[in-house]
Amino acid sequence: MNTSFSGLCCIGYISSLTAENTLCPHTAPSSASSAGHLGFSRAAFGANLAPLFQTLRLHGITESQHMEEMEKINVFPHAWLHLTFSNIIYSIHNGGNMHITNFSKQAVRFGMIMTREHCTRSVGLYGFYFLLRASRVGESEAFAFSIERLRHWDPVLSESCRTTQPFSMRSDRSVCYQISVQSCVTGEWQERTSGELNQVLGLSKRCCRSTVFTLDGVHVPALVMFSLAFPSA
Repeated sequence: MNTSFSGLCCIGYISSLTAENTLCPHTAPSSASSAGHLGFSRAAFGANLAPLFQTLRLHGITESQHMEEMEKINVFPHAWLHLTFSNIIYSIHNGGNMHITNFSKQAVRFGMIMTREHCTRSVGLYGFYFLLRASRVGESEAFAFSIERLRHWDPVLSESCRTTQPFSMRSDRSVCYQISVQSCVTGEWQERTSGELNQVLGLSKRCCRSTVFTLDGVHVPALVMFSLAFPSA
């Protein structure tokens, strides 16, 4: 569950509003009609929603089809999209390096709903691929959470991913990450977190896995959120 999905849902809703404000053919252009060039959020009827747009993590939308859809619906100013796409290209061509000034806002988040004793999810970011893991510790109520870097031949990756997506062969990748867990504890939903951590994850088995983060008293279902960022080397 990449958090960019919720952003796309919001975009879909807002794009329906733009359709209601589209001028009929051959009508004279007005300041409102400039939305076709500036994007919905820059038009008069979208200005009030600008703070909402600014909270969306556009840098987490890295799939090409999603980028094309964002351009077609013309919700965001082109300058925003240009900056977002430029940063993505920069990271891919610079070993994954990201311009990180605020981890809590700039990290890319991946989530999964834990409904059983063992859950995994494979994710990719700027040519690097990881296995997110959550597992019960024995028969206790404790769960262990970790991140493992994957190699391009790992069977957990789909064939389409191995043949169509970019892969970085960089041996070591400095990763800044945080693991957050939301679960029901004594009748109330609580969020517990590992805090911001830094670790170098390599391609060899010796150094491909993060330090295990263990929590006691975790009850399923639970929401696990992995936040990842690649600081400049």
